[in-house]
Amino acid sequence: MQPDLVVSNICKTFSSGRSDLQILRGVSLSLSSGDSLAITGPSGVGKSTLLQIIGTLDQPTSGTVSLFGEDPFALDAQSQAIFRNQKIGFVFQDHHLMPALTAIQNVLLPALAAGTSTAEQYARAKELLEAVGLSGRADHLPGELSGGEKQRIAIARALLLKPKLILADEPTGNLDPVSAKSITELLLSLQKQENFLLIVVTHSLEVASAMGQRLMLA
Repeated sequence: MQPDLVVSNICKTFSSGRSDLQILRGVSLSLSSGDSLAITGPSGVGKSTLLQIIGTLDQPTSGTVSLFGEDPFALDAQSQAIFRNQKIGFVFQDHHLMPALTAIQNVLLPALAAGTSTAEQYARAKELLEAVGLSGRADHLPGELSGGEKQRIAIARALLLKPKLILADEPTGNLDPVSAKSITELLLSLQKQENFLLIVVTHSLEVASAMGQRLMLA
């Protein structure tokens, strides 16, 4: 059986004036649902770029990506957006919550973006808020939440549509050590419950060691 994610010989080059800057050089990996991977390495080696390519937010200069048996880069822009919305959840270092929306409204954003907000998804949002320990904060605005609580809301939002892949870019980068440990444990606990594929970009040795596998970029 083919792995759920197969990245083959990915290269990424950025044009900079008269010269080209190669960020990724022949990166390959394969993972399946239930796997967890930490992407580590010094700044500027392409960790976030690789995550964006896997998440179809950026295109490789060369190489291929197979995600759940499909080539997402063979899809037109609209089909690719639908694929990304349904299959992939994103968690960023900056939670990117909408400040004028309540916690539960922020969790519901992927459904609203897809135009499919339903009573079932509202119930799912409530369940996720309970799963991340914030059922009592559903009607709070982001400005009323701590940094760790905002990131928990962002994780719940990423999971709303039951994606098969969660991509987290420095999800603990802005948090204190206690909150960072709590968020890492939460991600891994939810992964066990929902069996998604988890890829985390991190500078933290503690976060990286908690993941099942590690890819070091240099």
